[in-house]
Amino acid sequence: MAWGQSLGVRDKTIAAKRWRGPVVPPAVTALALALRLPALGKSFNGDEIFSQQCAVKPIGALLHCVATTDSHPPLYYLLLHGWRLAGSSEVWVRLLSVALGVSTCWLIYSIAALVASRRGALIAAVLAATSPTLIGISQLARNYALVTFAVALSTYLLARLLRRPNIWGWIGYTAAAAAGLYSFYYAAYALAAHNAAFAAAGPHDRRMWRNWAIAQAAVAGLFAPWLRSLARQIGTVAADTSCIDTTLRAGNVISCLTAAVGGVEPFEILPVRLTSGLPGMVIEGGFAAVGCAVFITWLRRRDRKMGGAALMALMMSVAIALAVAGRIAVGAYLRPSYLAFVSVFGCVLAGACLERASWKWIVPLAAMGMTVQASRLPAVYAVIEDWRGCAALLEAHVRPEEQVCALFAGGADYVEWYSLNKVSVQGLPPDELRSDGERDLIRAVKAEHMPAIARYLTRHGGVWMVWSHIKRGSADRGSGLVKALFARTGYVVQERYLLQGVTVEHYVRAGPRAVR
Repeated sequence: MAWGQSLGVRDKTIAAKRWRGPVVPPAVTALALALRLPALGKSFNGDEIFSQQCAVKPIGALLHCVATTDSHPPLYYLLLHGWRLAGSSEVWVRLLSVALGVSTCWLIYSIAALVASRRGALIAAVLAATSPTLIGISQLARNYALVTFAVALSTYLLARLLRRPNIWGWIGYTAAAAAGLYSFYYAAYALAAHNAAFAAAGPHDRRMWRNWAIAQAAVAGLFAPWLRSLARQIGTVAADTSCIDTTLRAGNVISCLTAAVGGVEPFEILPVRLTSGLPGMVIEGGFAAVGCAVFITWLRRRDRKMGGAALMALMMSVAIALAVAGRIAVGAYLRPSYLAFVSVFGCVLAGACLERASWKWIVPLAAMGMTVQASRLPAVYAVIEDWRGCAALLEAHVRPEEQVCALFAGGADYVEWYSLNKVSVQGLPPDELRSDGERDLIRAVKAEHMPAIARYLTRHGGVWMVWSHIKRGSADRGSGLVKALFARTGYVVQERYLLQGVTVEHYVRAGPRAVR
């Protein structure tokens, strides 16, 4: 099947003129790199430290750590394991995500060059290069830049397959799609979007459908070895989704749509929960599938062909619809970084829509867009959690007879990581107070823990408390209980240090020197 036919291009000559290969203008590459390099040396946040705590382990222990203590698949940790062999500084560790982010801009340009024109590709690439959402994930030592790259690569290979199918294209698409699933589970939304786009780009002959079915089965087969670990992770986070705020906010859907194109708005969707559990997910997914089927049938009856812009719009819509369905049905978390890969479809869609516009319109529109984007960059470059500063503060001030505690057990790990274990921190509640087999991510201090915690803390005349992540969603991790315990036992705050994302308080027995 000819690529020109599948995209509604009038003849192969026009299609050939439109495609000049994935040669990204050097200026766009330089722009993408320049916007991703600032502030790479800032302190790691807690999630980034956790990434490295897993990555430094031997491969077997790494896989066990991810399967038992995390809610993400293992590919990023494996890549980071090898990457860290050459260095462990903040800048070097984050350069892996920077490289993936710049490569994603290349792929977005290449996709747009296939489905639109070189002008549309340039617009799409500039949007991707300047997107605060895509810049933000390129500055995190987390798996979000990796899954966005994998989705962009698989989308590019899908476009090439629709244009000119060949064995290496099928193998490449299969590997890229499987890599996406091994990077982040939400890549399944992109995989569903690819299936919708493939169906809409037809008609396909029997051989094309067979090859597509084989590719999808191969993706499932490649991911199958991890299914047992996935089931264990689901058990780990089962209690975690109970703390999500499900209040419907009017601006959420608008934010959802605008975030898809360059991440202009925060991607936060909090719809009211209509159905729950696996049945709810099936129902919501069924509605999305029926909607796609109706749309494709409408195209067939009117003998219309899907253009590049329409294909991108379809993929973006399917991915967003399934994300909302997952939110409604099972309370799945949605954050800007979690669905940053939707910007791949959104940036290409914008390029395809604007490819025929006059430059006198494109330039002022671009200027306005850049102004909005630039206003968000300071927040992108800012320190999220200053664990490096927290560790240095405690090293300098804690006396040997004093105890350091962290409300969130992860905070204890983060301080010890940056202090190279020079500062010993007790996470609350202590592991010995937790029920056997309790593996939820909330890790809240509960009323039944308080007597044992009181006996532990009151052995020390001074206690340094590290307050971070005091809530998980709408669930309080027990900060009120701990502060009430200090008040009852005669402790007052003598010193308070406000760091970015972390507060450190020094509690001492009430006396003349104590100030609040």
